[in-house]
Amino acid sequence: MDENLYELLKDQPFWQWLPREGGRYFDACFNMDAETVPAGEHRQTKGRVGYLISGRAHLKSGDGLDRAGEGTFFGVVQPGRPETRKMVGTDLWAVTECKVLWLDGAVLSSVCYAACWFHARLIREVDGYFEGLKR
Repeated sequence: MDENLYELLKDQPFWQWLPREGGRYFDACFNMDAETVPAGEHRQTKGRVGYLISGRAHLKSGDGLDRAGEGTFFGVVQPGRPETRKMVGTDLWAVTECKVLWLDGAVLSSVCYAACWFHARLIREVDGYFEGLKR
């Protein structure tokens, strides 16, 4: 993750726990990539998890569309655990220009060989985010 992306994330409420050194390791660990999606364009998650850094979008959820704004996670969650798998918005349609952080969805199901605390913490935080949506 480049320094500019870390600077964007550190001001997001979800990422307040992330220290600067954690941002340096996340790119290698999660294959993070930021993309700007112009208004009116569509993106499929393709097994990735997305985090909407800025902008407004619609997310395909079941048979309908849900509105999403800054701070929204979407995509396939916990792909390694079928009994708890969740799909929250498998497609994104940008209503306004959107900045999206993409993460490899598979790495949210287990900690890598390096077992850095940043990875374990992100898994717990994302799990907690989606648990909160069930309530």
